[in-house]
Amino acid sequence: MIIRQELLFSFEELQKFEPKSQLEVLFENLDLTPCLKMIKLLPGRPPYPRAAMLRALIAQRLLSIPTFSALAERLQYDLRFRYACGFDVCHSTPSVSAFSRFFKNLSRCDGLLSLFRSLARQCLEAGLADGTVLAIDSSALHAHEKPWAKDRHPHDGQWPNGATRRIPTASR
Repeated sequence: MIIRQELLFSFEELQKFEPKSQLEVLFENLDLTPCLKMIKLLPGRPPYPRAAMLRALIAQRLLSIPTFSALAERLQYDLRFRYACGFDVCHSTPSVSAFSRFFKNLSRCDGLLSLFRSLARQCLEAGLADGTVLAIDSSALHAHEKPWAKDRHPHDGQWPNGATRRIPTASR
């Protein structure tokens, strides 16, 4: 018979012995209050912590996690990532629909704009940017969930520059 020994330290105490990840350092120095003040609470069941939800969405972009489904799965299985975002490691994590609702609510308010302005102001004060150059990328990115049907392809057998497609012939 194997008897499991009880833990001597909690998860939080064990985290103190580990070196901090870049994500944890970022979240320690990132002030989310301008953005959190603008997010309205929706009626219904008690929500997940707004700060943790926002940190998870920021981490999603920084770590190139492609979808809310992948983010929810990463939070479910990676305790350190969950703890870095601010969720309790002993409780359940948000579902895909919870992230979708939070993102929709976040996009309706000017919270991200106020967070961006706050970060830009901090960069100017710290001398990381001088504020004289503005770069805007307005290129269109077309997202295709499903591949184009062959009969409805936008180029109709043409190359994008308008040239016709040539089939190479075997030379003798």
